[in-house]
Amino acid sequence: MINGLYANDAPYIREATKIFFAKFRRHSLSLYISDLVVAEIERTTDKGKLKKLLDVISRKKFRQISVNKDVESLAQVYIKEGIIPQKYLPDALHIALATVYKIPVIVSWNFKHLVKHQTRVQVNRVNNRLNLAEIDICSPEEVD
Repeated sequence: MINGLYANDAPYIREATKIFFAKFRRHSLSLYISDLVVAEIERTTDKGKLKKLLDVISRKKFRQISVNKDVESLAQVYIKEGIIPQKYLPDALHIALATVYKIPVIVSWNFKHLVKHQTRVQVNRVNNRLNLAEIDICSPEEVD
C-alpha cells in the first residue's frame, strides 16, 4: 500500500494513497505494518525509492507486527479452504496477521487476491467457524 505513494505511472493510486494517509493523520488512527511488508520493501532495488519507503515507515510511526506460528497456521487454513492460492502465501499471511492481531481492516491495492468481496466473505466464514474476529479488506479510497 505504501508503494502507492510513489506510483508515478498511476496518478490516481498515488493521490488516493496520499488522501488515505491524510485521513489517518487527522483522526490519529493506528497504522500497522508487518515484518513481511518491511521485508518486501527492503527488497526494493531502486535505492532512492527504498529510502523514501523506509522514511514513510519511520514518519508514519507504524506499529510493527510479526508473523508467528498462529499466523502461519491460520494462513494455511485460508489456503486449504481455497481462499488464497498456495503460490500467494504472503497474501494469506497478510490476512492471518490482521486476524491474529485483531486489526479490523486491511487496506490494500491488491485487487487480485485481497480486495475482493468473495475474499472478505470466505475469510470471515472461516474466522467465524474458528471463533476469530471478522475483518474487512478494502482499498484506501473505501476508508473513511
